[in-house]
Amino acid sequence: MKHIFVETNWVVDYVMPAYRQELPAAELVQDAQAGKVMLHLPACCLAEARHPILTHNQPRVVTLFRQFLKWGAAIGRIDAADLASSRKTLEIFEKELKAHLNKVDSILQGISQIPGVEVFALNDRMLKRAADFSAKNLGLRQTFDLAILAAVLVRCEELKADGQHDLNFCEQDSDLQPWGKDNNSKQTLLALYNAAGVWVFRDFTLSDPPKPSNWPS
Repeated sequence: MKHIFVETNWVVDYVMPAYRQELPAAELVQDAQAGKVMLHLPACCLAEARHPILTHNQPRVVTLFRQFLKWGAAIGRIDAADLASSRKTLEIFEKELKAHLNKVDSILQGISQIPGVEVFALNDRMLKRAADFSAKNLGLRQTFDLAILAAVLVRCEELKADGQHDLNFCEQDSDLQPWGKDNNSKQTLLALYNAAGVWVFRDFTLSDPPKPSNWPS
């Protein structure tokens, strides 16, 4: 079984309104439901994702566009037919967006009920590992990142102990990626992933960087 670890950035991309949803994030869920992969998500990521989902989808632009329409109609730049059509489109947009935002909490709660998705809480081993990491120079600026790193590594160790070896982490956050902007390896962080037998992808396509066929040997 292929095990895919994801975190907050996946939740945000998956729960965004349909017109902003990242297709690879949704395709991972489809693969999980089909039994092709097992998705693993630290439970704390659900709470962290809520704020950016809601704040990045407030229809502020609608107010500005309404002002533009009013101005354009007043000076004759927008005729009556275009004005009516634009206002109707805005109404549809507002209605769809508000309906989706009203469902965000239920969508977040429902992620743990999706077949093939494991939402797991941080256990004592993970919290202790995060505390240990805080004393090391891993280049991680936020306590939350230390907790996510510890959660992924410890859960992977648990899976390895059960005989699982196809362990992967889709990580878009540059802080938790084992390479810098120049693609040079962050040796300490890379060593932690390698020791746990985890291959790290840059996104949700499971293609970048290409995973060697003989990994983790």
